[in-house]
Amino acid sequence: MTKHPELTLKMLAQKWPKLFEEFVDDRHLENRIRGEELYAPYVKELEEKQEAVQKEMNARLPDSLDYMTLRAPISPEMRERLQEYRPRSLAAAAR
Repeated sequence: MTKHPELTLKMLAQKWPKLFEEFVDDRHLENRIRGEELYAPYVKELEEKQEAVQKEMNARLPDSLDYMTLRAPISPEMRERLQEYRPRSLAAAAR
């Protein structure tokens, strides 16, 4: 159905009745299949972006990182906390 939008469950049931007969009148299923096909590229793109962010968040921070002189918009209180706790990754620092 992905490559052939004219294909329906009814047509599949005519060709392979044992496999598709029970789905012939299920418009909800057919709409769901078409919706999943339509959004599949977007879902894949989001999954890839999520993977990249996860990888970034797991990046190890150097032990020598000096939070007090770091050029970033961080409050003095947050700098002190980071300097004290020395998080090992960006994910840990974000907590």
